[in-house]
Amino acid sequence: MYLTPMATAFHILSAGYDHHLLQSRSMLLRHAGFVVDEAHHLMGVLGCVKSDSIDALVLCHTIPENEQRWLISSVRKVRQLLPIICIKCSVYESPQEGCTTATNEPFDLLTVIQKAIQTPAPQR
Repeated sequence: MYLTPMATAFHILSAGYDHHLLQSRSMLLRHAGFVVDEAHHLMGVLGCVKSDSIDALVLCHTIPENEQRWLISSVRKVRQLLPIICIKCSVYESPQEGCTTATNEPFDLLTVIQKAIQTPAPQR
């Protein structure tokens, strides 16, 4: 099964504390046609999401839950409708409020990202 090719290169910001994990995830996302930036600290994430060029934010499971909650809340103040995908090690982990959950399995991650960026934003 293949994912539908993206007509436009969507810009993903991938954030986490494990440099090697972010690099391998970025390689996967680039191979799928995304433009990817990496953020290795929380303030870097906030600086990047202020730009309208970021289409989705992927938070790695290496960011502790309390920091994820703080980051999601901070991002929502600046970019209320930005899709945020939180990667969990297991489908049984409880999802963070304000984000979509994906596992670290490549096909699941790509499917969740593609769905999140193609879902129209709610009308306000």
